[in-house]
Amino acid sequence: MIPVTDYRFGDKHYVTSFITPHNPDIEQVASSFGDIQKENTWVEKVAAFIRDTFEYPMANGMPLADGQLLRYTTGLFRHKWKACRYYVWAFPAEVLQSHLGYCAESANLACSLLIPKIPALVCLGEVRSSKDDSLLGLHAWIELPYKNEPYVFESTIHEKEANNLTPTKSVYNKDSEWAKRGVYYIAKAQYDNKEFTGDSSVIARMKLPAKRVLLFGLEKTLALSEKKLYKEWRAEDRIKEALLREIWQ
Repeated sequence: MIPVTDYRFGDKHYVTSFITPHNPDIEQVASSFGDIQKENTWVEKVAAFIRDTFEYPMANGMPLADGQLLRYTTGLFRHKWKACRYYVWAFPAEVLQSHLGYCAESANLACSLLIPKIPALVCLGEVRSSKDDSLLGLHAWIELPYKNEPYVFESTIHEKEANNLTPTKSVYNKDSEWAKRGVYYIAKAQYDNKEFTGDSSVIARMKLPAKRVLLFGLEKTLALSEKKLYKEWRAEDRIKEALLREIWQ
């Protein structure tokens, strides 16, 4: 069964709905890459586009995932309808417009650009310390075939010339040479625009501070206010993303 999320201001969508290869804006970007026949070249083109065109949303050094939806303006700062959420998934076309996207948003966009030519999947899962296996946070990335083997495509790295493609055998293995840089990934779920496999509970946990859920459980975590949970999520995500930027060079 495909899980449902309410990360669009409370309205519900299947998680697979966030992969939109046939959206006109997505198709326009894909067509701008030219008539690329080689799959490896297409992967490299999309990986460079995501790396060089977008930014991780930040304010005062802290990650952002919140959003507002306003309609029917009746005056300055007055609206007949307003929805504010601490954790929002923008659709890929919206990420294209803003040039901003945190892990789930940039991964959904990258997968939307890839799958017309490449059987790519968005992965949701854990980032853990290679030193002590401690949980650093939940994360989203892409898994895809490249150079005749499975690769991880990290969509949140936006430093010019950074390498955002590494074999899964390195990223998923805490004893690999790559993991000695400090982290390894554990995939809990995967999806594209048609199918979802894995642990569906990870969808609901994406907006929560992962360490708190691990220590106190989901029920006790959800008993706290959304504002407090979002504050903890931002602090956790800031540390995780700073480490990933250092590692993915």
